[in-house]
Amino acid sequence: MNALFYVNWEKEHVRETISAWIDSACRHGFTPVFFRRERARVEAAACTLPVHYTDYPESGKIDIVLTFGGDGTMIRALDKYAGLGCPFLGVNFGRMGFLLEADADDADSALDAIARNHYYIEKRMMLQLLIGKERTRSVLAMNEVSISRGMSQRMIAMDVVCDQQIVEHYIADGVILSTPTGSTAYSLAAGGPIIMPDVECILINPICPHTLTSRPIILSKEKTVEVILNMREERKGSILSVDGETVCPLENGDRVTVMRAESSAQLVRFHMDDNFFTLIKDKLSMKTL
Repeated sequence: MNALFYVNWEKEHVRETISAWIDSACRHGFTPVFFRRERARVEAAACTLPVHYTDYPESGKIDIVLTFGGDGTMIRALDKYAGLGCPFLGVNFGRMGFLLEADADDADSALDAIARNHYYIEKRMMLQLLIGKERTRSVLAMNEVSISRGMSQRMIAMDVVCDQQIVEHYIADGVILSTPTGSTAYSLAAGGPIIMPDVECILINPICPHTLTSRPIILSKEKTVEVILNMREERKGSILSVDGETVCPLENGDRVTVMRAESSAQLVRFHMDDNFFTLIKDKLSMKTL
């Protein structure tokens, strides 16, 4: 089995952990795969252990993706490589760890369970984002798509359209289109509801709307949503972001199309009795950043 290592090398003690996981992977019948651009770092961590390199992982050639970092690392890996169609196991170096299943010192137990097929897959819905006048650019989102005023101090005006029917004309700081997974992220901070991960839907949540009647709306997963910047006068600074990463600036009249992605996030889980509500209370009550 080929195991792609997706690593946030800026995390403390990550080199020692990567060395241990490479060693354990080799002993459990996995072939560790890294990006070629990381070769110097990997060789410093892995010494003489056998490692393969790739410029870009291809579907059918990767059996599992191991991410090393926090939730952000897992989300970036999923946004880029969920289309590989393989499971993802997150190794936690971060603070929250909503999406992650293993700790840094769990190499032997986690990889042994995977090698023996003693795990299950939790599927999470993702969003597909189409950008550009011809809608030719496609991006995946694990948590959310957001359109915001950026650095401008002035609100923006947006039409939100669902299956060619107007949902709302928002005058606000922006709007968030979220998956159920993303309902506990940016959308929650903007006053949105918490949605259980197995309830597949699209959440529309305005950011600081300038009316009392603008509230979050939950749509069926089959719906296609368009957000159109519709301002009376041209304003600069509007930003399109996906999972916290800026994608591109937007101008008046630009359209962003969002729908359920064909690819789903496949997360490795070892314990079927984990309680979602206990996890939410434990993670969201943490006081430290």
